[in-house]
Amino acid sequence: MRRLIGSLVVMVFALTLMVGVAHANPASNLNDFTDTKDYWAAQVIAQSNALGIVRGYPGNVFKPRDPVIRVDMLIILIRSLGLEEQANAVNVETLNLQFPSDVNYGKGHISLAADRGIIDKTRISSMEFRKPATRLEVAVLTAIALKLPDDPTPLSFTDLGDIPAIYHGKIAALVNKGIMSGTPGNMFEPNRSVTRAEMTSLVGNMLTSGDVDPYPGRYQIAKIISLNPTQGTISAQAGTVTRTYTLASTYRTYRGGKLVSLTGLLPGENAVIVLNEDGKAGYLAYTTAAVRDGIVGTTDTFTGTIQALRLDAQVKLELKRTTGAIVTLPLGAGAKITQNGVTKDLTTLTGGQTVEVKVVNGLVTEIRLNPVTTPSLTSAKSYVVNKYLDYFTVHHDNGTNSQVDLTAGLSFIRNGVTTGYHALSRGTAIELVKSGTTVTAVKILDEPSKVFGRVTSVRSDRFTIKDDDGIELSYDFESNVSIRDEDNRRLEVDEIKVDDNVEAQLSSSGKISHIKVLTSAAELEGIVTYIRTTSSPRIRIELKNGTEKTYYIVSSVKVKRDSTTLDLEDVREGDLVELTLNRNDEVSEINIKTSTATSGTLTDLRLTSSTKRITVERSSSSRTTYDLASNVLVKRGSSTLDLNDLMIGSTVEVKVSSNKVTEIKVTGDQDITIEGEIRRVNTSSKWIEIRQSSGNEFRLYFESSPTIRDEDGSSIGIGDLRNGWEVKLQLRIGDIRRLDVIYS
Repeated sequence: MRRLIGSLVVMVFALTLMVGVAHANPASNLNDFTDTKDYWAAQVIAQSNALGIVRGYPGNVFKPRDPVIRVDMLIILIRSLGLEEQANAVNVETLNLQFPSDVNYGKGHISLAADRGIIDKTRISSMEFRKPATRLEVAVLTAIALKLPDDPTPLSFTDLGDIPAIYHGKIAALVNKGIMSGTPGNMFEPNRSVTRAEMTSLVGNMLTSGDVDPYPGRYQIAKIISLNPTQGTISAQAGTVTRTYTLASTYRTYRGGKLVSLTGLLPGENAVIVLNEDGKAGYLAYTTAAVRDGIVGTTDTFTGTIQALRLDAQVKLELKRTTGAIVTLPLGAGAKITQNGVTKDLTTLTGGQTVEVKVVNGLVTEIRLNPVTTPSLTSAKSYVVNKYLDYFTVHHDNGTNSQVDLTAGLSFIRNGVTTGYHALSRGTAIELVKSGTTVTAVKILDEPSKVFGRVTSVRSDRFTIKDDDGIELSYDFESNVSIRDEDNRRLEVDEIKVDDNVEAQLSSSGKISHIKVLTSAAELEGIVTYIRTTSSPRIRIELKNGTEKTYYIVSSVKVKRDSTTLDLEDVREGDLVELTLNRNDEVSEINIKTSTATSGTLTDLRLTSSTKRITVERSSSSRTTYDLASNVLVKRGSSTLDLNDLMIGSTVEVKVSSNKVTEIKVTGDQDITIEGEIRRVNTSSKWIEIRQSSGNEFRLYFESSPTIRDEDGSSIGIGDLRNGWEVKLQLRIGDIRRLDVIYS
């Protein structure tokens, strides 16, 4: 299935979306739609309408039988996630998105859906948003929106063959959670359109399952304690908390899909209670669902993991509760943030942290950070290269570049205050805060903006550069532009050359005020990991930072080693080379260094043939095989070893000269994973001898309490091991901590 995602998604929902936008926390202005009375979905339509997730059309109609079109489906999903205010705040003009001409509303919702990975941003311009959504489309997009993992449970629908296998897991996840179900005849009907009533029904199922809670505290499932129609109150209990609610001036009560009076509900029964923004009950309905662990009293506590901190009209905390539901909680004025009793500020709230949140009357009053699971953070200074809908690219201070995905937990901070993605622009100076390798926050720095790239054209008053993303951009010079080379020597404009790599500082007017020439003629140095000399010649090199780059080679390429002119065929994998690129990013010159050193994992060793070889896998996962010099030196620290002492799986550093390895330095062979064939087993002394594919043999001792598993994963003892078995060993300080039998 193509993505609207290529096509779209789901099963039975019920939408009530009308052209226009909703308030972030809409009041429950209940409508008695003239076309839903006695309709099977009347109750769920009233419920979602009370929450502001769906609405009707002029003339007080809902059109429940009409198909829900794709744009309306996305709007309902975004509202169900509690993201309506964010969608309304999206400035689509800054996102460079191309919408189909017939999309005249919902652009913010579409943009936000793409931003959160629900739909594919690259296909927005070709999506037919006015087309009815199919059950398959609704199903897939709903599962993605809820971030449900694929469920491996087999589906039993009789038309299973009509459902692409790639989506079975998503549909199974929805079915097993009760969010979706089949149609009569045990069918799924993936290509049938979804009606507005069905879409609303799906919303009701998500609310019941607890997978969505768009306005925390307003949707509750509680046990009825007492009803007082005269005073207009209802008392309900969840857990140990009992609260008495005042009925709204206009409220609706349902039982079994039918409108009933308040006394149609009975004490001791469970009921769904939907509050309006004033905290009054506007919708009540009998339910057999379990009491919800939600905000029923004036005060409650949530625990969960921070997804994001959002600065809308009001600062809000997006929290994934321990129940799995994602809720958006508005922060009250003076909300207290503490960790280990120490007061913190908003900048300490980052994605991935586990917290306990105290909520009073629907507002967060206190956030307690869990010190145990708070990740250790690192930071790196960078500059924004380009902004895209669901990610942005950055140029780091060390000259490298990368992509930052707009994950749910990513926050943006300026001067200690949370802001949004809109605050970034091309060249903005930022600090990326990381937990491990994951970017959790972006701090916007009060520094001049800078752009980086390779000069493609230059004249006296402006130049054009190609940035890290391959996009060409032209900039005018300030009249007093300052230009320096890499040694900080002053240059004139006419000394800037095509193919120079530059760092350019922008003035407040967007012109270039300072230029630093970083390298001339686009020279790159790295280790060759792949070379193709015929039919579209190309070369791939690993740079010093571990990243790999591939470039096409011009037919007239010049190849040199020192002052000697060579042929392209003389370039070999493993060579340290310096590449010169032309303005089309093609290699015009290759300078082979006479020697190099590279490090990685020893993955293969051939010692039995006339030409001895070693294969090394680098951190980038690229592998290179080298011939060994006849007098190759092998060392571990200050000790000299033989080639027979080399263990496949060790980490090594090899030095290459004249295309042959002249030195191998073992940097790690104590805490590694290796494989080999058992040659001997000694149960009394608890050791085994293994032979690796190189022919080298090693005696290795077991730890005092090793883990030993057979091919089926069952535990066995040392005495159960047999000669000839292929095994994988995990070593710790040189001893076997775990042995897994690969083949017996």
